[in-house]
Amino acid sequence: MELHYIWIRDFKNIKEQGFSFSDRYRITYDPDQAILDIAVNPNYFPNFFPGKISSVTGIIGANGAGKSNLFEFIKYFLASFSVSSSIVFEGLSAIAVFNKTIYLHIDIPLANESELQSEGFEVLRFKDSLPYLVDKSGANVSEALTDEKHELHENAYIFYSNIFDSREENYMFELVDISTNHLLNSSINDNRYYRYDPAIIPKEGIDSVTAFNILEVERQIEFLASNDHRLPFDPPGSVIVRIENQHNKFLENYSDSLKKSGLNQFDAILHKPWGNMQSEEQDDLKRIYRRLFIHKILIVLQLRRPHKFKKVTTEEFSDIIFNDNDQALVALFNSEDSIMIKGFLTSLNELIKVSSARKRNGKYTFDYEYHDIIETPLNKDTLTVFYRFFNAYKNITGEISILAFHWEGMSSGELAMLNLYSRFHYAFQFEVVNQSKHVVIMLDEAEVSLHPAWQIKLLDDLIIFLTAHLKEKSIQLIVASHSPFVISDLPKTMINFLDRNAEGNCVVVDGLMNLKHTFGANINTLYSDSFFMKKTLMGKFAKGKIDRLISTVNREREFDEEFPDWNIVQHYIDIIGEPLLRGFLQKQLNNNLAVKQKDLADLRMEIKSLETRIKKMEDQDGSN
Repeated sequence: MELHYIWIRDFKNIKEQGFSFSDRYRITYDPDQAILDIAVNPNYFPNFFPGKISSVTGIIGANGAGKSNLFEFIKYFLASFSVSSSIVFEGLSAIAVFNKTIYLHIDIPLANESELQSEGFEVLRFKDSLPYLVDKSGANVSEALTDEKHELHENAYIFYSNIFDSREENYMFELVDISTNHLLNSSINDNRYYRYDPAIIPKEGIDSVTAFNILEVERQIEFLASNDHRLPFDPPGSVIVRIENQHNKFLENYSDSLKKSGLNQFDAILHKPWGNMQSEEQDDLKRIYRRLFIHKILIVLQLRRPHKFKKVTTEEFSDIIFNDNDQALVALFNSEDSIMIKGFLTSLNELIKVSSARKRNGKYTFDYEYHDIIETPLNKDTLTVFYRFFNAYKNITGEISILAFHWEGMSSGELAMLNLYSRFHYAFQFEVVNQSKHVVIMLDEAEVSLHPAWQIKLLDDLIIFLTAHLKEKSIQLIVASHSPFVISDLPKTMINFLDRNAEGNCVVVDGLMNLKHTFGANINTLYSDSFFMKKTLMGKFAKGKIDRLISTVNREREFDEEFPDWNIVQHYIDIIGEPLLRGFLQKQLNNNLAVKQKDLADLRMEIKSLETRIKKMEDQDGSN
C-alpha cells in the first residue's frame, strides 16, 4: 500500500506542512480552505525505477530543517501499531494518503470530501492514532485497523541511520529499526546478555557499547558470508576471533545451569594442564586455544542438549579436551548431529591452521584465560575458510554465542558501507518484512562517512540490492540527505526541499532557486545553488585568507606579518586551486610589480639626474 502524502498539523518543528512521497499525484492541503487537492501528475513516469520500486523520494534540507522529525513522525504514526495492539502517541494530528484511501484526523476539517469520494477516494477518520477509527461525530466505528485484512497491515517499515545522536528509538510492531541509536540501546538485551545479573558482573563486564560492537561485527560477517552482494572494497586485513568469556551469561553461569540439569561432573577438569602455558611457540599457543575453545563448545552443547551428556564421565570430558579426542566428541551424537559436529571440528582445524594465536593482556583468574585469541589474515583463500568456520559455529551454537569478532585494517568509510548492507541483510530476516507486501524504507543520511565516489553510486547500488532481496514486494524509498548526489538522481518533483523560517520551523519550499530541473544535473551546479550554499563554495578559512590577499594586491591594506612583501604574496597566489581567481590575482600582482619597476626606473633616472647636477655644482665650486 503505497504512501503518497502526509500533512502534519503540529509535531516538534513541523507546523502545517505537507510532504509528498510519490510522483503519481500532486497533492496539497490548504488548512485555511480545508481543501485537500489530489491531482494526477501528467508527467508521471510509471517505470522510472527498475523492478518493483514504486517510488524514491528525496528529503533535502539544512541541519535542523526537520528531516529527522519527519521520519520520527512516520515511525510513530504509521509503524507503531499492529493487528493485535498499538501505542497511542499524543499530537499526531495528520492526513495520510495511501493509494485511494485518505486517513484524516477527526480534528482536521475536509471541505471537499464529497468531491474526493466521487473520484474514488475513501475517507477514514481516526482519533488518537490510526487503529481507532471514528465517524464524523467522533464515535467509534465497528471497522478497525486491527483487522488483519486491512491494507495498512500489508506494509512494513525499515529505518536506517548510521548517526548516533542519542535520539530515542522506542518504536515497535511494523517497524524494523536498524539505526545506530536503536541497535546501541537494544544490544544489551540480546539473548547472550539479557537478564544478566548486574550484581555478579565483573568491572570489565558487558556494557551497551561492547555488546553493540560484538553484534555489529556478527551482522557484518553474516552478510559477507552470504556472498550475495559485491562491495566496492577488498576485505579487511584480518579478523580477530576471541572467546567471549568474561561478559557472557552462558559462560559466566554455566556451572549452576548444568547442575540444574543434573550435570555436575564437568568442573573438575578446569585445573588440569592445558599445555605449555609459558611457551610463545605457535604450535603450543594454538593447542591451548583449541582446547579452551573445545571446552567452551562442550558447555554450549550441554546447555543446548543436556540429555546427551547424562552418562558422560569426567574422565571422558578430560579425554575430549586434553587429549584432543575429536572422535569421542562425535560419538556422543547420532548420525545427523555427528555430521554437524564433525563438520564443525574440521572447519575449526582449518581456521586454526591459517591463523596465528597470541596471549591476551590483562589480569585473569586462570592462566588459560590468556590464550583465547587467534588472528586470521584474510585473503582469497582464507576468506572461504573463515566463512565456512563461522557458518559451522553458528549452526552448532545456535543462540548461545560464545565468540566475539573484530576486524583489523578497515577504514571508517568501509565500515559505514559494510554497516549499511549488513544491517539491511539483518532486517530482511524479520517476520514483519517477510509477511509484508509493501516495504517502506527510510534512510537518514546514509551517505555519512562515505567517499564521494561511493556517494555517487549509493542510490543506484541500493536499488539493485533491494530489488534483488525483496523480489516479491513493492518497495518505496524515502531518502533524507544533505548531498546533491541524491538530487542528481531524482527529478525535482520527487524531492521535498526543507528549509527553516524565522521561528526555526520546517517549511517545504518550491525547490532550488536557480534550477528548473535536478535529474542528471551537474553536481557543481547543484552545490552552487543558493538553496545549499547561500554565500560561497569555498571553505571559510580559505575565503578569509584570500579576501585579505585581494585587499593586499589591490593596495587596500599595508604589508603586515601575514603578507610582508610581494614575494610572499606570490607564494600564496601559486597555491590557489581556482584558476580564474588565481589568474585575476596574478594579473593584479603583475600590475603592481610593473608599477614598482616603473617607479624604480623613474627613481633611478631622477637619482642619475641629481647626481649629474651635484657633480656639475661641485665642479663649479672647484673652479672658483
